Amino acid sequence: MASQVYQKTGDRHRIFMDSHAEYKTELQTQYPPDPLMWLSEEEREQARKPTKIIKGLQRWTKLPEPADKGALFHPSRRTRHQRSETMANRRPERNGMPTHFEEWRDKFYLKNQWQDCTIDDLLKSMEDVHEITRLIAVTVCCRAAAHRALPDDEYGSANLVCPKQGVLPIRLVEGVERLLEDPVLKVRMASAICFYTMDKHSDKARVILYSMLQEGGPAQRWLAAQCLATAGEVEPHIVSEIVFQLFNTNSDMRRDQAIIMLSKMSQNTTLVHSMLAEQLNSSSWTRRVLSCKVIPKLYGPINKDLMHKLSTLMWHDWSSEVRKAAAQTLGRTGHGKEVHNNLHSRLTNGNEREKIDALNKIGHLGIMTARLLPPFMECFQDPYISVRIEVCNTAGHLRITDDAALNTLLEMAQFDPCWKVKAHAIHALGQIGMMTEEIVEKLLWALKYDDTPGVRAQACRAITELGLHDEDVIAVLQDRTIVEPDDIVRSEVVEALQSLGLTPTGDLETLQAIKNEVGRLCTRGNVAAKITKKEQRDDRTENKGRLLSSAEPPVTKVRTDFWNLL
Repeated sequence: MASQVYQKTGDRHRIFMDSHAEYKTELQTQYPPDPLMWLSEEEREQARKPTKIIKGLQRWTKLPEPADKGALFHPSRRTRHQRSETMANRRPERNGMPTHFEEWRDKFYLKNQWQDCTIDDLLKSMEDVHEITRLIAVTVCCRAAAHRALPDDEYGSANLVCPKQGVLPIRLVEGVERLLEDPVLKVRMASAICFYTMDKHSDKARVILYSMLQEGGPAQRWLAAQCLATAGEVEPHIVSEIVFQLFNTNSDMRRDQAIIMLSKMSQNTTLVHSMLAEQLNSSSWTRRVLSCKVIPKLYGPINKDLMHKLSTLMWHDWSSEVRKAAAQTLGRTGHGKEVHNNLHSRLTNGNEREKIDALNKIGHLGIMTARLLPPFMECFQDPYISVRIEVCNTAGHLRITDDAALNTLLEMAQFDPCWKVKAHAIHALGQIGMMTEEIVEKLLWALKYDDTPGVRAQACRAITELGLHDEDVIAVLQDRTIVEPDDIVRSEVVEALQSLGLTPTGDLETLQAIKNEVGRLCTRGNVAAKITKKEQRDDRTENKGRLLSSAEPPVTKVRTDFWNLL
């Protein structure tokens, strides 16, 4: 019967047995809590007495449960210092293959621990009559080969081979090699995977992996493709499987791993470029975007057919994301000159749609050369409103500080016949961030005197983006809170004042009440009533004077027809 292993220090929530079994417990919360918890770490070490006897027992809240030992070592095996050294000397994973091997292992619920296994136990399990026992033994060897630390002076032995031949003992390697001829297919597949995990290649293992690649399930095909690709195989079935996983997985880790392997395989074959080029014809825009992003990461130049296909996608694909990705791919693959020439040609001789696409590409790619600048400046004077709007957006995105461009934007912000162009020009000035006296003057003029609310609102946003806090600007903003008739512009003005750390004027409510009262009194009915009362009062005064002074001739008074004035 197993007995508990005593721990002088350690986790009190763990129970270790001499049969290498572990259990985790949940203890009751201690009340009252330890006073040392309120001290710092240094004060706690000074206040703690090593000889103090801890009295009392924390009860279990429920029965102990088996613990996951995959990431732990038995306390009787190695000390904490030895475990940290082992983790530091662990071999790095080769291309992430052990990670996906664990996915395959978890699919069949195979054993998760290898640290407590002995060589004799594994050899005995490899010769067991039960296939699941042999499969688990090979799986443990494969996991150990992928994660086990290199042998050191303390734990090295005659059974361990040199690092360049692997880190498994020779007897285990021979046992795994014998299982390549096992009558059970799963055992043979696990043995072949273990061989490639140890950087060992054999014809038997290669044949088994190819059969897995053609006849296995999704997880088996993926693992077999990784093993063969890591070994330098570039057969079409391998490339096809990796490309299939790249475009059909939802895991970012698996997608990144597929890109790494495709990049490595592209050093020895152009088949990778061809299969990715096929995905550019896919009906899914996400596949086209992903293919454009992977192509620059491959080795070797792209051919002319692929370059023309990417150029076609850059200009004519219906998805804006595909057009942007194709343009970036051409630039990263050394075809930036062709992209530059196409942009210049479309800006110079293109129609409205072509100019808009070219300006959009320039803004997305972030390029502006001495050759592109003259046709770019001509777009400010284009007769099409959409082109003028797009060139303003591009200028703001590129933050062009050229004097000619700034002067043109200022002129458009004030004199362009379309208010939308004015608003986009003001927005570009805010994005550029240049704060000159002329720019500030134009923005304040647009905020005070422009007839369109959209232009006034955009001028207020530009002032906020530039961070203007002069006294003149603050005075204009406070005045607009009173006299601004549009609610949207007024809300923008209030936000601008708040961004400057100010509040609207304190008499705003009183002034608003006065405006409302004046507006009510100036209605047509109130004015007519006042005029009628005045006429009645004048008639009464005239009659009173005529009656009281009858001796004097009555004075005739010319009355103005106020109703015609209304």
